[in-house]
Amino acid sequence: MNNHKIRKTKMQRLKLIYTALILSILFLSSCTTPLKEITYLHNLQESDSTVMMPPTKQYKISKNDNLYISFITENQQTTDFLNLSQPGQNITSEASLELVTYVVDSQGNIHLPYLGDIHAEGKTIEELRTQLQNRINQVINNSSVVVKLVNRTITVLGDVESPGQYNMLKNSMTIFQALGEAGDLNDFGNRKKIRLIRKTDGKQNIVTLDLTDSRILTSAYYLVQPNDVIYVPPKHRVYGAKTLPFTTVFSTISTAVLLYNAMKK
Repeated sequence: MNNHKIRKTKMQRLKLIYTALILSILFLSSCTTPLKEITYLHNLQESDSTVMMPPTKQYKISKNDNLYISFITENQQTTDFLNLSQPGQNITSEASLELVTYVVDSQGNIHLPYLGDIHAEGKTIEELRTQLQNRINQVINNSSVVVKLVNRTITVLGDVESPGQYNMLKNSMTIFQALGEAGDLNDFGNRKKIRLIRKTDGKQNIVTLDLTDSRILTSAYYLVQPNDVIYVPPKHRVYGAKTLPFTTVFSTISTAVLLYNAMKK
């Protein structure tokens, strides 16, 4: 009789321990995320070596853009009256930057001394340069025009390591390079629903990008443009090597041990 009770007690202990362990395993399984959901370009085949990217769309000038415009001739004194920037002038802040750049006004125009209003909105940098070159050729011979977009910035927000505004130092930048500037996504960032906001033809376009899908390489939004806003939304908590809920696991195991010790008495 005593042996029967002992065996029964041991069986109860084992059942409690097994139940606690099974619950721990189920908990961990439910809290993990499939690897393909956090792996960039997870469906890119090893045999893939070349991916045809869409042609780069040239940026079109928008209202409030800062444009650096310089007129150059052999005798620079003949164009000094057109240039906001003078030799030796230091640019140390955004305030001083506005003193040497032309700002596209609310009508989409820039105003140049003696040349009048020039409509810039909706044009590419090269189109505006050509227009200014044709205008200055009517006034001064043997001259050339330099036009550059000064406010080449992107904004990265949401679940990234360092959200903020970043300068585009290259002529082109991919969505991955832009996110890399912000320190990459955090563990809780949703890689499948990246929001990109881009102003086109006076309208704000919002698209959703999936960084885990290799088809993003052929997307028209793979290359970011100046003034783009990239937002990384959060998702359900992703438990991995850095975010594993060790406290919960240890609590479950400790409970099983306590139950076992209690049943021994």
